[in-house]
Amino acid sequence: MAAGLIGVLVLVLGAGCSRDPEARKQRYLESGERYLQKGQYREAQLQFRNALGVDNHFAEGYYQFARSCIALQQWEIAVKALENVVTLAPKRVDARLALGQILLSARQLADAEQEAYAILEIDPRLPGAHELMGAVAFLRQDYRHAVDSYTTLIDLAPDDAVGYANLALVEIAIGRRDAAESHLQQALQLNPKLLTAYTNLSSLYGLENRLPRSQEVLQEGIRQNPDAEDLYLALAGILYAQGSRDEAAHWLQSLRAARGDSATLAGTIGDFYAVHNNPERAVAEYRHGLSLDPASVALRNGIAEVFLENGRTAEATGVNGEALQRDPHDPTARLQRARIWVGQGKINEAIADLQLQIADAPDSAATHYVLGIAYLQGGQSDLANAELQEAVRSSDFAPAWRSLAALHLDLGNLQLAREYAAHALKTAPGYDSAHLVLGLAMLRQGDPAGARQQFVQALQIAPGNAFNHVSLGETYAAEKNVAAAEKEYETALKLDPRSAPALEELAQLYAGSGHPEKSEARLRQQLAAFPGDAHAHVVLGSLLVRKKNYPEAMLEFEQAARVDPGYVPAYVQLGGVYRELRRNDEALAQFQKALELQPKLAVVQTVAGDICLEKQDLDAARRHYRQALAADPNLAAAAGNLAWVDAQQGTNLDEALDLARKAKQVAPEVDSITDTLAWVHYKRNSYAVAVPLFRECVRKEPAQPLYHYHLGLALLGEGDKPSARAELLAALHLHLAGSDAGQAQAILQKMQ
Repeated sequence: MAAGLIGVLVLVLGAGCSRDPEARKQRYLESGERYLQKGQYREAQLQFRNALGVDNHFAEGYYQFARSCIALQQWEIAVKALENVVTLAPKRVDARLALGQILLSARQLADAEQEAYAILEIDPRLPGAHELMGAVAFLRQDYRHAVDSYTTLIDLAPDDAVGYANLALVEIAIGRRDAAESHLQQALQLNPKLLTAYTNLSSLYGLENRLPRSQEVLQEGIRQNPDAEDLYLALAGILYAQGSRDEAAHWLQSLRAARGDSATLAGTIGDFYAVHNNPERAVAEYRHGLSLDPASVALRNGIAEVFLENGRTAEATGVNGEALQRDPHDPTARLQRARIWVGQGKINEAIADLQLQIADAPDSAATHYVLGIAYLQGGQSDLANAELQEAVRSSDFAPAWRSLAALHLDLGNLQLAREYAAHALKTAPGYDSAHLVLGLAMLRQGDPAGARQQFVQALQIAPGNAFNHVSLGETYAAEKNVAAAEKEYETALKLDPRSAPALEELAQLYAGSGHPEKSEARLRQQLAAFPGDAHAHVVLGSLLVRKKNYPEAMLEFEQAARVDPGYVPAYVQLGGVYRELRRNDEALAQFQKALELQPKLAVVQTVAGDICLEKQDLDAARRHYRQALAADPNLAAAAGNLAWVDAQQGTNLDEALDLARKAKQVAPEVDSITDTLAWVHYKRNSYAVAVPLFRECVRKEPAQPLYHYHLGLALLGEGDKPSARAELLAALHLHLAGSDAGQAQAILQKMQ
């Protein structure tokens, strides 16, 4: 394989010729090294390519070429070049170490470990190999071996601060905080310029709630390293979390004074504000950066990202268009365009473009993630799961883990949801929405205390997120702590006055605690403040339906549709009232309006099919049931009813049998589905199979005349006329209606 890599790379590099090739390749090499020292990496690359064109077995040329690739973050090319070095010079530990570090960064732990072992066979006392081995063990959470490796590293290089700092990280993970503090302090004594030691020591003090000491460590780090960007950002982050936003802004301006104003730094500060949920300041910083570098696509992408994260799709679309106009192939801008399309409901366009992007970059976790979200929005949960799994296959991509958790939460796979959410938190401990999903899974598993702990942690990270308060309120409601739940829901409504989940949960809380009058009063208060709140109208209408006050409920649903003609629940609820009142034509008209807006509402398609079935419009019923199953293949009611339609018409009986069996498998306790399965068997003349199924229905619902009628027909098919007569008489006695009653009477007359 290695020889093949060399061949491929040389095809890229080209061939060179000289009457003195050794001298020529050395000149190219030395020129490239000079460019490297100056930070001119592309120029260095060109010279190393020239050297390799002279000699395609030049190990040093490949090594220096790899260094230039690493500087340009061209990781795949760097890996191939380093593999060529190792093939040509197996004992080049510098190349193996560089290769191992890249593999470690890509979380290819087994391959990184293999390089570490290879180095140790060559030089058992090389500190870098033990550092690499320790990092692999740490990422595997094999803390015992990580401690052994870092302890050996310290023994081999007692004056190197890195060993102490790395050992401290392991000690923090296993709860040995005193030892970790001591080792981090020792690392800083050896090397006051080691930035990670300052940030890790500060984090350790933060874990122990020693916040003043945490800030002091970072301030000392800044004094020792006045232009250390990471330290300023860490300090500003602590202050921001404490609510000291002005002081945080002061340190960010100090960073600008220390580093000098630049578009790059403006982007960094913009990223800080974006992460800390201050979109206006983030956009202001990105725009400031554009004033310094008007051509920057990265800054435009930053602005678009803020708009996307805050639901400002129209503004995101405009900025994204500017970015793509400047660079149509920019991967971030293309990905954002796909996300915009998903948000706009242009699912097919998004999926097609994302598939092209994956063809260009098959290892892009973010692209697989967005494609998974697109499939999810399109109702294709299996494909969504596959793409999200692909997103996390080769990288710890926290949003994908969190989305996997949310997907399985929706599917009812609660244990899987918990596992995926926990993995997201292991990857990104400050991920509030992962705490949220984990808490929701716990709540549904009947563990409100565990859920409450997760929601509290989510609120500590994002106290301004209204939904976090709603979720915490749900735990209190589950524990019958009405006052605490009410407080959380009202807090959510203060943060987001039109929060639909908060309003709905609050109304249900009052109704469930025996105070429906408080629900109605709170909803009317909401509508007095926000008369255009369609959701509030629907919630109030639903409350009135429960009180059987249908006229006022219908007025609320109609008002919801007027203030927001695109609000689907208004039509669904209004159709439901008409259905309750047996005004089926009007109900069907409302359901059709809902389905024009959202055709993939499987349950609504099924109810519309039921109405058509009652009207004996079997073709329309079949169409609705098929659309329901296209949206949700496991919807038992739609499968069973479609099987019934096919059986009634005597068509597609093989398909009808498959559908009825699937419905029975999904909902084995539903008698009407058992009856449908038996009816399909009856239509296929499989009376021996149909009879016991019909008997099961009669046994479970002896007062249902239809089941006696069907059993009578099946028994007649078997030739058991006395038993058939008894069942048909029972059906008529129980007031069998319609054409079925006429058919039963006709059969009985023939049997006399």
